[in-house]
Amino acid sequence: MNKLNILSLLIIVIINSCGQKHKVDIGVIEGNVYNNDYLGWTIILPEDFQFISPAEKERWSRNAKDALKDDYTESQDQISLISFKMNNGSLVSYLNSQDEYPNLYSEKKFFEIGESQIKKAILNQLNFEPNFTYELEKIDNKEFSVQNIEYTSPELGNIKNQKIFLRFEGDYIFQIITTWKTEEEKHEVLETVRNSKFKKKN
Repeated sequence: MNKLNILSLLIIVIINSCGQKHKVDIGVIEGNVYNNDYLGWTIILPEDFQFISPAEKERWSRNAKDALKDDYTESQDQISLISFKMNNGSLVSYLNSQDEYPNLYSEKKFFEIGESQIKKAILNQLNFEPNFTYELEKIDNKEFSVQNIEYTSPELGNIKNQKIFLRFEGDYIFQIITTWKTEEEKHEVLETVRNSKFKKKN
């Protein structure tokens, strides 16, 4: 597996699943519409999407673990939601139980934990430079904390970009991880997220 592919998968698997303790709604797909009652989340999938299967994500995890060795960590309580790709762009979404992070007091703190792991892993194994910025963004009626990551190298310039949308939802940490290379991929994947609707059933 080459370095660029490892980089694309790094954040998706830096805190990877190997079990779950809580039962929540993982969502249903009807046609090209995904609904999750627990989150009240509805997202319309793009025409050219391809599902990312559990087997494919498990393969990513194994490849990343082999590449990152001691820098790789696993979460014991992560629940996969909708995941799909469009060309080299992708969207992966998860719920993480807050039980795993007893001292977590803010969404920014969760990002900082991941940032530390990512910097160590990339600098030790891949020799790429990750640049992090933070902002807030409202999608429909929900405010998300957002982490922007740009990966660069002296030889190749910009390699990949990621934008992670995160918010606390009850006992869980809700994440939407988007990845792209080109401006066209960026527009498609981010418009898909930003057109989401959030309305919980009574």
